[in-house]
Amino acid sequence: MGGLEEKVKRMAEYLDAEAISAALKIPVETVQDILDGKAQVQEVPGASGAPAVVQVSSARVAYRQRVIAVWRARGGVGATTVALGLAWLLKDLMRVLLVDCSFEAGIGDISFVLDLPEYPHIKAFEYGGIAGAVVNAESNLDVLQAPRNRSEIDELPQDVLARAVNSARPAYDVIICDLPNAEGPPVQGVLESANTLLLVTGGEDGEKSRLLARLAGVDLKGKEVFLLCNRGSGGGGPISEVLSFREFAVPADPELARGLRRGQVFSLNGPFMRALVEVRDAMYEGSANQKGGILRRLFGR
Repeated sequence: MGGLEEKVKRMAEYLDAEAISAALKIPVETVQDILDGKAQVQEVPGASGAPAVVQVSSARVAYRQRVIAVWRARGGVGATTVALGLAWLLKDLMRVLLVDCSFEAGIGDISFVLDLPEYPHIKAFEYGGIAGAVVNAESNLDVLQAPRNRSEIDELPQDVLARAVNSARPAYDVIICDLPNAEGPPVQGVLESANTLLLVTGGEDGEKSRLLARLAGVDLKGKEVFLLCNRGSGGGGPISEVLSFREFAVPADPELARGLRRGQVFSLNGPFMRALVEVRDAMYEGSANQKGGILRRLFGR
């Protein structure tokens, strides 16, 4: 009997399924399937020293934890908005960690939109672990912030992002990393930890070519790739000739942009969020073998 299965059954001697779900941060349906003997639990070793990933399969559950790296070839294409919007959609379904990987002085866009306090941030991970470094923004949504002070940014080790992401994996169903328009060891470490790449462009062929050049140094084995063309543009272009991915076009949404500048969060009725729903469903329903998809089978939606 695997570690998770044994732990669930031992806890069931004293707690009900909802209490076990809350304690282990897994869906209550998964707990019930384990207790009913309907689930198979397997621990898959993580890559490059990352913690093992627990996979649970049953008649109801076919779930894969995702570490999603949101990356862009230039600034101003809305990648941070995409990361925020995806986290906002998923928080009602599972436990989400949103990681701000853009280490620039001043308040980051994620912290501004969600109106987060300055502390704690990722520097606290070095002495308090992941639990002491995150800020709870909403129910089921935690944020690992970047420092706002340049001296604190300069003190961070190059591998702190990758270590923090790997440390967080046992506690979250999905980790979304908003990567900067940059390369180098901090970004590379997160890309290596991710099993899903969400590439955001403005749709120009030159942009896609730059993304392709950057990806030349990334091991794509075992990673799913999604290309999101913001502002409604599309067409694979040169990147489609050498890289397998699923592509989505996101229409312009002026109301969303104005709202974010005022620090307002997302309306699920706008064209931007409706497009992100398609991305979310593709990520999770694409792994389901049964009609209806994983989101509906897990959460009845």
